[in-house]
Amino acid sequence: MLGLTNALSVPQSDLVEAAERVLLQSKEYEKTIEELNEKILSYEAKELLHGADTIHDQKVVQMISKQHGMKELQKLAKMVLKEDPHVIVFLISEAEDKLQIVCGRGEALSYDMNLSLKEVLPFINGRGGGKKDFAQGGGEPIRSAEEVLIELVKVTLH
Repeated sequence: MLGLTNALSVPQSDLVEAAERVLLQSKEYEKTIEELNEKILSYEAKELLHGADTIHDQKVVQMISKQHGMKELQKLAKMVLKEDPHVIVFLISEAEDKLQIVCGRGEALSYDMNLSLKEVLPFINGRGGGKKDFAQGGGEPIRSAEEVLIELVKVTLH
């Protein structure tokens, strides 16, 4: 108890109140960090869209990341697709000794992203799925992210 009273700079009788204050402050910090991460992802989405390639007359956003996990890839892809209904998005994460893939297409397009993903997943002993407009999955890094990305483009835009 003495350690807690010293760490929180309060008398023992005020420990519960002080701990509740610290927990509330911690939650506020987490919310602020989450909001800032959303803003960063929004800027990154705009940058990705600005740097999109044109492959077979189709606008394609491609990215391989070592920092982003699946949730961030999904958010990023959805932000890009919200900005432009005529784009295809292929995002791959190489984090934590696995490959994670997110594929999406704008609502103005008719490509089947789930089918494209399912054609590529066997290359990485992967699993996943989704819908025609948005799919995700992951597997082992037995092929490079670059090879998987090239294959995704090939099977989608053949």
